Amino acid sequence: MKHSLPFLGLLATVTGLSLSSCDTTRETVSTAASPATMRSEANGLDTITSYHRDLTQGTTQYNVKTTGDGSMRMLTVAVRQNGRPLASRQDTLDGEVQQTALLLTPGGQPNLLVFVQSAGSGSYGQLYGYWVDGQALRRLPGLPDLAGAASQGYQGHDSLQVLSQEVVRSFPIYAPADANCCPSGGQRTVRYTLVNPSQGWRQVRVEQTSAK
Repeated sequence: MKHSLPFLGLLATVTGLSLSSCDTTRETVSTAASPATMRSEANGLDTITSYHRDLTQGTTQYNVKTTGDGSMRMLTVAVRQNGRPLASRQDTLDGEVQQTALLLTPGGQPNLLVFVQSAGSGSYGQLYGYWVDGQALRRLPGLPDLAGAASQGYQGHDSLQVLSQEVVRSFPIYAPADANCCPSGGQRTVRYTLVNPSQGWRQVRVEQTSAK
């Protein structure tokens, strides 16, 4: 059957509009997929390993790892004994790991210590401690709050380390008018011992060094 030229022209116009509509739909679907890809890449940043260390005491190995590179990070501690997985646990940190160490109690119980410096201008020191109880990994109590003369002039900026089976906490002393950048009161050191995991930490002495 033959069609007139005006009818064929109208048919071509309608067909062209239909094809144009299909192309627009495909572009919209493709564009909508891009944000999902970006979100996936952003979430991938949380898997960055920002700290990793293995420590060994006898036949027991401790694996310490944090993931994330912002102020909030995930700490994972895994323990292996004689090469076999024994226990693990995770904790959320507000800050970053500065160092790790093993501390033996007087009875020979090994304890894993994770020293953390908080985010923010105060850079407060925190201690995360762990000990193996059978096939479970338990948290040690935190260091006791500073009190009395030991707390005078304290505004954070702690450093924590293990020396001679003691945890040594040092920090600058601030006078009332000191800015955060410029403490003028010298340095104070507080020493702690761990009698056993259930009793927690005991403050044994406080030392102070005057500013020069």
